[in-house]
Amino acid sequence: MAYMNFILNRSIVITSLASLLVYSIPAYAGPIHEAVVQGSLKKVADLLSENPALFKERDANGETPIQLAARNEDQNILKFLKDWETHQNESTNVQLNSLVESITEVPNVVKSTTGSADSSSSSCGTGSAETILPSSVSVLDSMNPDHPLVARASRLFSEEKEIRIMVPHGGGMGHQRVALSIMTRLHKLGFRGKYQLLCENEETKIKINKLISESDKVTKIFPTDRLEIIGVNEFNFASKPIKYGIVAAFDRDFQIEPVHLGVKNLIQLQPTDWPGLRFVHNEQERYPLETHVLWDHNSQSNLTELIQTSLSDGPKRNYLSQLVSAMKEGKIDVQIAYGLKNWCHKSSAGVDGHEYVSKEDSGLRPNEELKLLVGGIQQSKRTRPLFVLVLEPVGVEAFEGIEDRSRGIKLVMDGFQGPGELTQLKPQDIAVANIGSVPQPLFDALLEGTSVPPVVEGANARSIVKATRGSFMPGGRHYILDDPAQEGAKREFPESHKLFMAVKKALCTNVNMNDANEVRSREEAIARFYDACRSHKMDGYFNAWHRHFLERPDAIVTATTYLR
Repeated sequence: MAYMNFILNRSIVITSLASLLVYSIPAYAGPIHEAVVQGSLKKVADLLSENPALFKERDANGETPIQLAARNEDQNILKFLKDWETHQNESTNVQLNSLVESITEVPNVVKSTTGSADSSSSSCGTGSAETILPSSVSVLDSMNPDHPLVARASRLFSEEKEIRIMVPHGGGMGHQRVALSIMTRLHKLGFRGKYQLLCENEETKIKINKLISESDKVTKIFPTDRLEIIGVNEFNFASKPIKYGIVAAFDRDFQIEPVHLGVKNLIQLQPTDWPGLRFVHNEQERYPLETHVLWDHNSQSNLTELIQTSLSDGPKRNYLSQLVSAMKEGKIDVQIAYGLKNWCHKSSAGVDGHEYVSKEDSGLRPNEELKLLVGGIQQSKRTRPLFVLVLEPVGVEAFEGIEDRSRGIKLVMDGFQGPGELTQLKPQDIAVANIGSVPQPLFDALLEGTSVPPVVEGANARSIVKATRGSFMPGGRHYILDDPAQEGAKREFPESHKLFMAVKKALCTNVNMNDANEVRSREEAIARFYDACRSHKMDGYFNAWHRHFLERPDAIVTATTYLR
């Protein structure tokens, strides 16, 4: 347990090991939570009558029944649970039944997708146990500085001189990118103090330094005199307590207490559809959050200019500049491929009929995914040559067996001498280019600005395209986590959703590459999806997904409701 090791190695002297305990929430919801979700007041009462201890039981998200009722805005059950808590020391079946009967039916507050339906009475206040959030400020509302909760969040953060952000370690760059997104969001809310970034290890420090350096070439909002990047073992938290701390991203269900970071108010967040706990803890009470980190980045419309300013590698810079120019002139199409990793996804009876696992000894290998992708697109009805740009440092094994010149599939591994073959390419040709890593601002802009929906793996990369263009192909690692925004798009465009799910199965689940029928079936699914995107038949689905994505609660602004 990486986090437990981190806690035990900290320089704070804690007298009791029990005070360091972090726990995993059990992966189930008990009958009382199910009753709350169903809105069954009588069932809730019956369950508490049989077992009063259920009042404090927590579900998979760490929520008690009363917290779940507050989040669901069920006024009937919420009032009953509050009254039950008041009378719990003398609770009997008769008294429980009288509580149920005494409740006047109150219509539940309808959640607003454009902000607080009741912002005038919404809790801008103390963060006490009585604080209930009737509806959350949406991402779209958070762009309005005059919104009451946004204005309050700006006042809170603009007055602070320092905010502490915990940056956990991760195999890729996602955990660090979440920290950068939070810093960008805080800057937009008016924070101009010092960011103290607590990194779990040396590798995390190197990654966050690299990301900030690359980003600040474009944004100019993170001057070095406002940054303190240190390891968790290098700092005595007890010697310098501050008001606010934020945990950027844990991909495991670890609960952190304010004392662990030496803060009075702790916000623990996760990116969109990333597993893990989300809550605000203000020393007295812990409030679960539905919100997710917005992938906050600066959109760059001029790709050519960004390539010139962010790339120091001359040959790579010239190569990408020529490709983007040709794309803008309508001579070629460009697609980004990111996330070609050796993670597996085996078929079984799980969500959507598949169980997605992560072991290195089975599942799609990088070259198999790339092979299926280009094989499927090669069968589509295209009118221009396509360049597939692999934007990550993968080994040569990711490109084994990709080139097939008889089918018009060519491989560009290195050299970056410029796309000299452009004039010789036929409309059905596909060139797979090994670009490698690029600075994060350019990576964001390429995902947003290329002419073909990108193939992406990872919650953070997906958040970029959901927040900007919307359209993408799921690839690489497991892509099976719940996304309420997608559910909304599914209801509006069921046929488009089927196409998306088919391409997800084609690129994200285990395959026998020796089975010609299975390979052909997957390539055909990819071709159908690609053609639907090119003919704009998927526009409505992805636009709906994009709209629902931006209507969800804003993480930072909503969390401030509970801050002291």
